[in-house]
Amino acid sequence: VLNKPSQSVIYGSDGRAVTQKDSYLNSELIVAGAAARAKCKVKLESTQNKTLEDVSKATELALKYTEDEVNRLFDNNVTHGNKDDVLNRAKRATKFLMDEYYKPGGDCC
Repeated sequence: VLNKPSQSVIYGSDGRAVTQKDSYLNSELIVAGAAARAKCKVKLESTQNKTLEDVSKATELALKYTEDEVNRLFDNNVTHGNKDDVLNRAKRATKFLMDEYYKPGGDCC
């Protein structure tokens, strides 16, 4: 009798079991999530401390937050092994969000 190796069951947010394929955190979600989170963190810091009026300095900080968030998402989720590509795309998305939507002193995240 052959023993099959045990496989851990992965559950989705709704409590149902999901396949390993479905449990992967899609790279597009990481890119969008990391960029949006970074912009919000910079905006929050800017509002609380009345700093980061210079958009280029705010963008530099956002890019650091983006890298931190991509690392966190890769560390805490089942993902594909294309971290460098995802990080580069997330940084491009962050730069776009900061250039287009970051307004020092505004109230929009």
